[in-house]
Amino acid sequence: MSFFAIIEVNIQEYFKKKTVDIFFIPITWLLIVGMMALRWDMGTDWKPYLSFFERFANWEEFYNGPPIFEKGFWLLNIFAKNIYNNYTFLLFIIEGTFFTLLFRFFKFSTPYVLLCILLYFGLNIGITGSHRQLLALVICLSGLKSLIEGNKLKFIGLVILAFFFHASALLFLIFLFLNISIPIAIIITVIGACFIIGQTKLPFVIFSSLAGISEHNAEKVDAYIKSAESELSRAQVSTMGIVKKILLPSIFLLTRKKIVEKYKYYNYFLNGYLFGVAFYFLFFKSLLVMVSRGSLYFNSMEPILLSLQLSIIKDKKIKNIVLFALCLFAIVFFFQSIKSYPDLFIPYKSVFEKE
Repeated sequence: MSFFAIIEVNIQEYFKKKTVDIFFIPITWLLIVGMMALRWDMGTDWKPYLSFFERFANWEEFYNGPPIFEKGFWLLNIFAKNIYNNYTFLLFIIEGTFFTLLFRFFKFSTPYVLLCILLYFGLNIGITGSHRQLLALVICLSGLKSLIEGNKLKFIGLVILAFFFHASALLFLIFLFLNISIPIAIIITVIGACFIIGQTKLPFVIFSSLAGISEHNAEKVDAYIKSAESELSRAQVSTMGIVKKILLPSIFLLTRKKIVEKYKYYNYFLNGYLFGVAFYFLFFKSLLVMVSRGSLYFNSMEPILLSLQLSIIKDKKIKNIVLFALCLFAIVFFFQSIKSYPDLFIPYKSVFEKE
């Protein structure tokens, strides 16, 4: 992918961008979808999703079974199972849908689609297998495209659709208010306040209070709290992750004025990312599961923001130096992303090695 990203950035100097669209993008799409769909017994939540497909993907359980997953994802499983009762077939549907919508959104957002995919892959490989939330993410991103184009109603409708795959998708509605230029002083104040509050038990207490809303909520909250306690007992938020959350926003804010002149919708991506940073600092000491789940929607802005930095670099040598640095960045954070559960991703296991 690094090779394709380097070709993409440089080929535009000599050829029409259609060369990338017709040749390199489809090849990259096929490679990624194939690799993700043909994996077996690896990735986040592999066993729960496989068990759900085998035991609950039928109409009787849909109507009478326990409220395990959101109904949209349940229907997708039933649809796939009725066509071809094979879990790999379902994975092809999920991964094909996910990467098709992701490529489409990145193509809309940045001139460097393949670089964006490389960065996304490196930064987020650790959440591969979180099917419900990843489908919710790309549905929300499709909604964001509509919002940028001026269609608020379609945006809201798509976020609601995403809600039927993962309830956390409602967080994405914050983008309705993010097309503004927020003063740097306010940004620093808000993120600083979230960092201070995050050092206390207040976020944990507030989150725990959600259990009283309903029985279903109580089950979810209890599961997340137990998960949080387990995570905190064996893991620490990395220093590298904290440095990244401080350094990158600083760069993005410094270049904001120049990039906004070329890409009017830059503030959507920047403010969404900054919201995710604030969210991160609010929960990184108490609820790591909220950091990974809640920040997912906003972290998807990071590859776009990084790729757009190249758009304001005119000197070809400097652009390639920055490009090379971004490729290294993707590789470093690939391993950072899987650090908590390396055995779930290395070595790669395919369906052809299925026991």
